Amino acid sequence: MLSCCVIRNHAFERAVMRGWLESVDGWDKVPSFNAVDAARRSTSSSGYMISIRAADVRDAPRLVPLMRELGYEVSAQLMVDKLRALLTLPSDNVMVATAGEALIGCIGCHVLELLHAPGRVGRITALVVAATHQRQGVGARLLAAAEEFFKSLGCVRVEVTSGNHRAGAHAFYTSLGFSESDTRFIKSI
Repeated sequence: MLSCCVIRNHAFERAVMRGWLESVDGWDKVPSFNAVDAARRSTSSSGYMISIRAADVRDAPRLVPLMRELGYEVSAQLMVDKLRALLTLPSDNVMVATAGEALIGCIGCHVLELLHAPGRVGRITALVVAATHQRQGVGARLLAAAEEFFKSLGCVRVEVTSGNHRAGAHAFYTSLGFSESDTRFIKSI
């Protein structure tokens, strides 16, 4: 049985209060979103309680080990700076998964306007689950919450980039309905 809770998009609400979104079509229509299967009292396959909630700057030190599991050497200060920036943008959302007091996962979401087609695209900018909690439904719950956020802002598709060396991640995404598409080119500037 799926549970549901409302997770507020605080960045959106702050932007509306500041008057940034008065005339932006679509962004001003969705102050919150329902996160299906991201309920505060959902239970993992291992029996512990999982909560999915909006990230907070106070989560920064606990995000460092998760980012390092992905191979990114980050500092707590960088995480503070990034969260401060992302949590003020209506097009971005960062959510965390917790089990009790432990922060066990994180997902970063960004919404892009499409120039060539109707709707928007949701981009997963980071998705990580602590190695000790993988294969227990945490990543799927984070992704379900992200998809609800994206839908609430008019996204018609979700995309994620995953390094060629991450075969396990590729299998995870495929199992959730993603398919490999296109080639991406990157240039540092």
